[in-house]
Amino acid sequence: RDFDVAANKTHDEFWWGGSHKFSGPAKGDVPRIRKGLTSCEKRVLATDEWVIEKYAIDRDRVYLCGNSMGGQGALVYCRYAKRRPAACAAISPVCDLPYHYTERPDLPRTIYLAYSHMDCSLSDAMESASPLHLVPEMPDIPYALFCGTADDQVSVAFHSDKFVAAMRARGADVTYVTMPGMGHCGITPEEERRYYEFVSSFVL
Repeated sequence: RDFDVAANKTHDEFWWGGSHKFSGPAKGDVPRIRKGLTSCEKRVLATDEWVIEKYAIDRDRVYLCGNSMGGQGALVYCRYAKRRPAACAAISPVCDLPYHYTERPDLPRTIYLAYSHMDCSLSDAMESASPLHLVPEMPDIPYALFCGTADDQVSVAFHSDKFVAAMRARGADVTYVTMPGMGHCGITPEEERRYYEFVSSFVL
C-alpha cells in the first residue's frame, strides 16, 4: 500500500509557526523568546514517525514533496531527518529564507515568530532552515524542482535557480523544470505528470 502523510495547519498557525494575530516586532529586533521546535514542526515529525512505525513502512521508500514554504520544509527535512529519504520533489519552493524575509511586506513578522525562538541570531536561525544555505549538508538523493517563470511570490531567480545551480555544482542529482508564464505553484498537465512519475518511481 501507498501512504500519503500531509502536513496541515490549525486555524492560528502557519507551517513556519507564525500567527495571523501576531503584530510582529520591528525588523531586526531579535530577542530570544523560547527554545525548541514549533508545535507544527513537532506534529509533522511525530506524525511521520507514527505512520512509519504503525504501518511498517519501508524507510528506504519514503519520499518528500511540497509546494512553496511546504517545498522549503520538504527540502530542509532532507537535511535534518533521522534517516535519509529516497527522494524529494518541490513546486515553487522557498530556497533562500533570508532573502525571502525581504521579498514581501507580509513575510517578516511571520518568519520572525517562526524562528526567533532559537538560541542564536535571527539571521543564523533563518540560514539553518534555508535550503540554499544548507547545500553542503544536503543528502545525496535525487531532487526535482518545478517552477513557473512568472512566479511573483517566490522569485525563481533568487530561489530555485540559485539552489539548483549550487546543488549541481557539488554534483547532486537535480531535475529542474521551469514553465514559461506559469505563476506561483502553478503546473501544466504535462509537468504534473512528470512530477508524479518522479515521485512514484521511488515507491513503486
